[in-house]
Amino acid sequence: MKKLFTFALLIGMIGFANAQYPLESGRLQLNLGTGYTNQGIPAYVGADLGIAENLSLGVDASYRFFNENFGNTMYNHSIITVLGNVNFHFNNMFKLRDYTSSDLYGGFSGGYAMAESPALYGGSVETGAVFGAQFGYRMFFNEKFGLDFQLNAMSTYMGARIGLTILL
Repeated sequence: MKKLFTFALLIGMIGFANAQYPLESGRLQLNLGTGYTNQGIPAYVGADLGIAENLSLGVDASYRFFNENFGNTMYNHSIITVLGNVNFHFNNMFKLRDYTSSDLYGGFSGGYAMAESPALYGGSVETGAVFGAQFGYRMFFNEKFGLDFQLNAMSTYMGARIGLTILL
């Protein structure tokens, strides 16, 4: 019953997403949410600025934490990551703006990750430069709010995230 309700809710939200609100040149959007990576559960916040019809620049900050059993001992780790990104929006290429309130995008990120692990930990959780790529999809419900889903392949981790996009 719970799965049926969740499915019906998702279909209902898609049905209400009929306006055209992807990021435009000169417009700012805020993103926040959570996800899953092979190095923990992230909480993230970010902002993107449309700089051209199909191009945006942004910044993201995230905090991840995870536990690891290493040598029969449990260790707690935390990682703070700050990234800059550039994304190409495929809306015009695939004519998405003509029919939906979708935003299909992909791009590259680069930045710095600061990891904290216990002093006696013998494994490796890396601090340093990170870079990678992302591919995502946004579905807008109205002129202000949308749902964002993004896949990340970074130099030190891989993951997915889901969150809220707020157009300003």
